[in-house]
Amino acid sequence: MINPWQNNTIQHQHIFEKFIAKGGLPRKKTENWQYSNCQSLLDYNAQISLYDKPSLIEDCDILCLDNDNNDIDNVIISHRDIDDITPRHIAHQQIVLANHAYTNKQVDIIIKKSCEKPLYLNLRDCINSRINIDIAANQYVVIITDMLGVTHQQVQNIVVQININNNAQLDQKFICDIGADTASMLYQQIHITRDARYKAHMLQFGGYLTRIAMDIILADKNSEAMLDTAYCGISQCHYDQNITIYHDSPYCFSRQNLYSLLTGQSHSTFQGKTYVAKNAIGTNGLQLSRALMLSSSAQMNAKPELEIYADDVKCSHAATIGKFEDSYIFYCQSRGIDKKTARRILAKAFLQQIFDHTDDIISISMLEYLDNKLSMLDFS
Repeated sequence: MINPWQNNTIQHQHIFEKFIAKGGLPRKKTENWQYSNCQSLLDYNAQISLYDKPSLIEDCDILCLDNDNNDIDNVIISHRDIDDITPRHIAHQQIVLANHAYTNKQVDIIIKKSCEKPLYLNLRDCINSRINIDIAANQYVVIITDMLGVTHQQVQNIVVQININNNAQLDQKFICDIGADTASMLYQQIHITRDARYKAHMLQFGGYLTRIAMDIILADKNSEAMLDTAYCGISQCHYDQNITIYHDSPYCFSRQNLYSLLTGQSHSTFQGKTYVAKNAIGTNGLQLSRALMLSSSAQMNAKPELEIYADDVKCSHAATIGKFEDSYIFYCQSRGIDKKTARRILAKAFLQQIFDHTDDIISISMLEYLDNKLSMLDFS
């Protein structure tokens, strides 16, 4: 077995041996990995690139992961020996084991009270990081998760645990724009208790292989999870979103939306599941995957799933794949807009649907970033 992160040192030999015993890096025959070639990462070297300044907005508080020094009020950051973590879905097991084998310490971030400014979490200079975030009850927090600007050959394998306690709310603004030679895998396990809420807006670009995997556990009554993702695929970039939301308690709500704009030979995968336990009456679970194909060589795989063991629930899933409607292009041209500009306008309108019900400064900044990226694409 070749070391998949060749410049890193094994920190836990027994965990590494368990990782090898489980088959090492997932293969296409591994459950929920059939659309992504993780084995191709065996030849990658792990290189680290350091950034120290937020690139989305400047008015925020930076979470420093390197040491225990922290100047943010009501936020405690500390380091300790790494905990075992068991993914709820078996598909994530090998990646989590690899993270554990190569990671010596984990970062604990405890948020005791609501923060006046957004918190900035820089994952650009992380290779095999383990992060645990705990949000106290009745608090509201915005976290900007930044993976912008990594362009060289690099493998990232990051594991994040988030606990959102009673009546707390986390808004996660996630933006990832990595180069065509960069591979990034992120696993998040999110535990949401009574009356608590998790919202995520995710903007994704590029990547040789980008895999966003989550186990979201709605553990008590009236908890909510809402994820809205826009992905713009270019060249031969590959994106794989694998999210399972577990309705373990009654009267919970969940939503997953993925909008994929695919050009060149890019590839997008939506593997979403809504799991409803036997006692989870009153569940409301929605899934939607929509893809706009700008190239005949692009690929889209949509695999929405419902696993329901309760009565009196409302769950749905839908997936659509298509191209620009000629009537929309004609409408724009009839008003003096050339075809190329019309296609760019329609592409932006398609992706920016994830921000339809938000008007905060971070979402506006993300929309501006999206507009700049689309202006660089050829829509002829």
